[in-house]
Amino acid sequence: MSTPDPVIIAHDGDKPKPDAPEDRAQSVHEEQQPSQTISLTGGRHE
Repeated sequence: MSTPDPVIIAHDGDKPKPDAPEDRAQSVHEEQQPSQTISLTGGRHE
């Protein structure tokens, strides 16, 4: 649980521009994904 937290925060900080709604949707999708998947993809779901 402590792994996906920093990953999501890092992504949010990387893109502080709420201009793209798609970016926000992806962030939510990552949250739903298992921490194992996030760790394997390094915070990026391909």
